Amino acid sequence: MDLMETAVKMLGDKFGGQADMSALPGALSSLLGSNGGELDIAGLVAKFAGAGGLQSAVSSWLGNGSNEGISADKIKDIFGGGAVEEFAGKVGVSPDQASSGLADVLPGLIDKFSDGGSLLGGLGGAGDLLEKAGGAGGLLGMAKGLFGKK
Repeated sequence: MDLMETAVKMLGDKFGGQADMSALPGALSSLLGSNGGELDIAGLVAKFAGAGGLQSAVSSWLGNGSNEGISADKIKDIFGGGAVEEFAGKVGVSPDQASSGLADVLPGLIDKFSDGGSLLGGLGGAGDLLEKAGGAGGLLGMAKGLFGKK
């Protein structure tokens, strides 16, 4: 199962059938960024790592231990309240449900597609890495985010 399919399934389960499942892929791409319809996991990691006070949480998601949580309010801060409201409207849930669901699902999603601190886990090679990471720009964005550069 690829990253987008996994994200849609996880959020669909979280929303308990209240969300418009057919709208989830497009809404996720709009909110989280995509590369040819695939979520930009490296860009997502960089966005979280660049957010104040989340470096420890991001490290826990990338590592093999337990995942630190993130609050629904932090989701609104990172993506912007308007963007979260737009996402919620597209999928047919309240903004509070959307931010709460994203806060619950995104750490696990990042964890699932990383291995021991590396986004290489389970990928077949450099081409797969670039595809999963959102292309060369996604890898560069992730590196800048991890090292505090903008």
